[in-house]
Amino acid sequence: MSSPDTPFRNDLDYLSNLFMENVEKYRKHCNLQPFQFPDRFGIEPFKIKKYLPNTTDEFPAHVDVRDRSTARRFLVMFAYLTSDEAGQTEIDCMNTNVSSPCKQGSVLLFPPLWPWVHTGVAPAKSAKYILGSYLFHRMKMRMVLCRFILNLTYWITPVYSEKNLTKSFLLSLAIYWWTL
Repeated sequence: MSSPDTPFRNDLDYLSNLFMENVEKYRKHCNLQPFQFPDRFGIEPFKIKKYLPNTTDEFPAHVDVRDRSTARRFLVMFAYLTSDEAGQTEIDCMNTNVSSPCKQGSVLLFPPLWPWVHTGVAPAKSAKYILGSYLFHRMKMRMVLCRFILNLTYWITPVYSEKNLTKSFLLSLAIYWWTL
């Protein structure tokens, strides 16, 4: 989205602003203090999902953070693009159930972690379309460099015969960068 050549740039900017307005409402509603919300974060690319009516086209109970590739996510954002009498998103958070109706124009935000198990119910009469994305933690450049050095440590170690010396040097370099 950061490139000026991005197709539908104005539409994507509008959607980003819409989501960020709702994030601010969410923060106020949850009474989040500044220390409870990341200073630096990004928005994953938007995805549109389609669910067909009168089928098994649904998304069974799941969470959206399950492994290393999704671990930086901290907030789910859905916008319903269509309405249907079914097609709701059901959230079960530690035996508290919440149902968000499939209503065009409504926005749903919640954490993507294990307590917020959610289900995308199949629509009954017409196709359900949702637009989704995630807010994710942005790493500081120092952390990125540390990860690079640590990964380099494991990649380069088998190459050199003085592997202990090389590994020690790179680990100490990573620790130095981390403590700056």
